[in-house]
Amino acid sequence: MKNLSLILNILLLLAVAYLYVDRFSTSEAATEEQSVQQEMAGDQSIVFINIDSLQSKSTSYQAARKELETSYERVRANLVSKEKAFQKEVNDYQQKAGTGTLTPNQAKQIEERLSKKQQEILALKENASYELDKKTNEFDQKFTADIKKYSDSLRLANEYDFVLLYGGVISPMLSANGSFDITDPVVELLNANE
Repeated sequence: MKNLSLILNILLLLAVAYLYVDRFSTSEAATEEQSVQQEMAGDQSIVFINIDSLQSKSTSYQAARKELETSYERVRANLVSKEKAFQKEVNDYQQKAGTGTLTPNQAKQIEERLSKKQQEILALKENASYELDKKTNEFDQKFTADIKKYSDSLRLANEYDFVLLYGGVISPMLSANGSFDITDPVVELLNANE
């Protein structure tokens, strides 16, 4: 997800920068350049994909999101269970140590075992986080590649010059004319080719 957002933001930032230079330049040289660009761009067609709509309508995206959430909840529940059991052991040890029922040797053995168990729990947390991030990144890369593939095929079939992304948390494209939205055909291609 992070990679997809970054790619989208870069593309949209470039598009906004182009539009800013094209529309809002006030110097004479910029005005001349703008009119030349407008003459050259007169035949260009620019369309966009709304990433929010694409994600909400894509069955593969929704299925992957649900699978990742299920994995996260399963891992979280397992870790919470292990942490509760560890905390119970720590409380039992503290109670026994407080009443003086443990010998120094027994206390040392229990402390070593608890320390080892704590390290195992920390390692499990790190490993689980790594695995979930890895799964998320793999899906993001595949989903981004699919979007690119299907938008490229639509661009070629319909002779679009540019296909931009719109939406997301931070979108360089602040607004767009809905008549240039090609999200639904991309969603159809994504859902048809799962």
